[in-house]
Amino acid sequence: MKKELSVGILLKLGQEFTLERKRAEWLYDFSLRPGALVSLQDQSGQWFRCRITKYEPLLLRAKAFEEMAYPAESELLLVLLQAVPNKERMELIIEKAVELGVDLIQPFFSARSYRLSDLPQSKWRRWQERARKASEQCRRGMVPKVAAPLKLEQAAEVIKDAELKLVLYEGERERGLKEILQERGKARSCVLASGPEGGFAPEEIVLLQARGFTPVSLGGRILRAETSAVLAVGIVQFCLGDLGNSKQAGTEFSRATQ
Repeated sequence: MKKELSVGILLKLGQEFTLERKRAEWLYDFSLRPGALVSLQDQSGQWFRCRITKYEPLLLRAKAFEEMAYPAESELLLVLLQAVPNKERMELIIEKAVELGVDLIQPFFSARSYRLSDLPQSKWRRWQERARKASEQCRRGMVPKVAAPLKLEQAAEVIKDAELKLVLYEGERERGLKEILQERGKARSCVLASGPEGGFAPEEIVLLQARGFTPVSLGGRILRAETSAVLAVGIVQFCLGDLGNSKQAGTEFSRATQ
C-alpha cells in the first residue's frame, strides 16, 4: 500500500550525485531530461529541489540546489474514488486533487456517471499525463497514479485496509464531514468516494456501506461534482494531512501503489 520515497543517501546543497533507477523508480514517472527539476527526499528525511544533469534509462545524475522548507509529500495516504464526469471536469478534478496531495485516483462508473461507451481509452489514457503535469507544477515528490476506470463495486475494493473510508452523499442527514474528521483525527489513511452529477443512487450507498464506507454530508448547498471532490480532498488533507501545517513530525513519506 505504501512505498518509501527516500533516495537512500544524504544530500547537501551544491552536491552532484548519481541515482540508479532501482533506487528511485518513481522518478521515472516524471518527464526526465537534462535540466528537469525534481523534488527528492534524502535518507535523513529532508527534501531538496534538484536539477537533472544527465539522464539514461537506468541512471540519473542530479544536483541539489535548494533545501525545501516543507516536505513535498503528506504523511497521510489519501485515495480519491471519483465517479467519471465529462472529460473536462475529470481533468480538472485530477489536476486539483494532485495539487492537494492525493496519492491515487481511481475513476469509476456508477448509475449516474458517464459510461465506458462514452469514454474511449484515447480519452482516459490522457488522465495520467494531466497528473504528471500537475505534479511537476506543484513540486510533488511523486506522480500519483490515475488508474483505469472500474465499476463502483470494483473500485470500492481497491484500498481495503484504509483506516477511514468516506463517501460524499447529499442524502446524509446526521453525519457531516467535519464531525467525522474531528472524531477520527489520528487516521493516517483515508479513501474518499465522490459521486457524479446527480450524486449516488441509494443502492450504491448501501453497497459502499457494506464495504466499510461512512456516508458524510458537505452541508446544505448542492455542489457540482468537481467542486465537491476538490473541496472534500482539501478538507481531509487539512484535518488529517499537511495542508496548512508547518513541517510535519517524522521523516517517512509514502505513496499508494496497486
